[in-house]
Amino acid sequence: MQNQTQIDRLKDVRQYIDNNFHQDLTAAQISDVACYSYRNVNRIFRAIYHESVGSYVLRLKLEKAAKEVLYSERSITEIAYEADYGDLQAFNKAFRNQYGASPAQFREKKVAEFESWKKQKEEAMKQSSDIQFKFEELPDTKVLLQPYHGPYDIQAINDSWESLIEYADSKSLITDETYFVGEILDDEEITPDEKLRYNCAITLPEDTDIEPEGFLEVKVIPAQKYAVFTHKGSYESMEKTYEIIYGEWLLNQSIELVDKPILEIYLNDESQVKKSELLTEIYVAVE
Repeated sequence: MQNQTQIDRLKDVRQYIDNNFHQDLTAAQISDVACYSYRNVNRIFRAIYHESVGSYVLRLKLEKAAKEVLYSERSITEIAYEADYGDLQAFNKAFRNQYGASPAQFREKKVAEFESWKKQKEEAMKQSSDIQFKFEELPDTKVLLQPYHGPYDIQAINDSWESLIEYADSKSLITDETYFVGEILDDEEITPDEKLRYNCAITLPEDTDIEPEGFLEVKVIPAQKYAVFTHKGSYESMEKTYEIIYGEWLLNQSIELVDKPILEIYLNDESQVKKSELLTEIYVAVE
């Protein structure tokens, strides 16, 4: 039988790190959150997530730095300093170990790949119709979620959805007002496949008071402005819609993206309609 107290403490530690990894976290802070000695919580964390607390913190910092290298024009030195690397050489070494290239090479390679891809798309872009979108402000949204870690494999993610829905049904949490939300936390360009994070989530009324079991969590997705797109078709074909969003729509907009998770809201499912009739709203955070 699972020890729910230990699981809850582990969830608290991971959530605390996710929210504060950019700061100088100490072993004492981790111990206080976990109510365990740092040595013990580190052993449990490693057993469950297959990396130590320290390695997890360093990876999150490096992944955030990689996003800045890839998507901003900030200097490598400034990015390294923000990632708590006082020594540029140490930052370059850590970056090369993770991505097989120095930060400068990584930036140059990705820019070159993008320019080549953009040229190949130019003719198609001229002939393509404008993608339909709208701006929407979502309020703070309370959700019950089932975390998934690993490659974005649809069958594996479906298994997590089934686990969440089974629990929600047992607690009568699903109503006609419930939304089914996928929260995509990582970028496949940055995070290794085995470390990717995706949350299966259902919305909850604000006054819902439950103590979730196992690795289920209750959290609030903060209020945010989004550009919203509608994908019609199978989940397997969604990559094409994302290509249009980031390869066509974004290039023609004078807006800035915000480094927040992408949300997918599933308006129907395969038990109701054919795959070709599935509807998914894609929420991309913007300023």
